[in-house]
This record gives sequence, C-alpha cells and structure tokens, in this order.
Amino acid sequence: MHEAGFPGLKEAIDAIVGRIRGRRWSGFRTHSRDDLARDPAYRRYVLDGGISEALRMGDGTPTDMAEQFAIPLELCCNFELHLRKVFWVDERLSWTFGVVDSRVAGDM
Repeated sequence: MHEAGFPGLKEAIDAIVGRIRGRRWSGFRTHSRDDLARDPAYRRYVLDGGISEALRMGDGTPTDMAEQFAIPLELCCNFELHLRKVFWVDERLSWTFGVVDSRVAGDM
C-alpha cells in the first residue's frame, strides 16, 4: 500500500513509528512535520528521496522534491500511529472546532 511511487516509504514509516511507540506515546496526538523531522529516518528518507528525484528529473531543486516526499511520509506515519483509523468530520463542525475556545471553565 505505502510503496506506490515512493520506494523505501514503508521502511521509513516502520522505523519512525517504532521509535515513537517505543517512547511513552499516549496514542492521542497527531505528530506535526516538525515533530517527525527530528527522527533520523524521516530526514534520511526525505532528503535522499528529494535529492535523487531532483537528479533523476533534472528540474526542480532538491528541497522542492523533498517536500513531495515529506507529505506522504507525514500522513502515513500519523495513519499508522493511530492504528489506521480514519473518520470524517462535517465541514461545519470542523469550522466550529477551529473557532471555539476549548479552554472552558466548568464552573456553574
């Protein structure tokens, strides 16, 4: 599933997810790209993939190509960390979540 067009993606995901789960991970957090970028397997996959793809294609800079490798890696890592669970949130509800302050005092 993971390898379509991205050789080495599965191995990178397994390494990153394994290290995150090895720490005290609660299972309730989605990791940002900045969080994942601290992992050496993430950096290696994104940089190696970006550089080799830029050389192969002959156009674009390695950083532009690295971005194309970072996006699926970030999505797949979080997908694996959350045990492949996906759910849909209605657009209006999503908007509401974005504008409501969740730090409500429960005083009555």
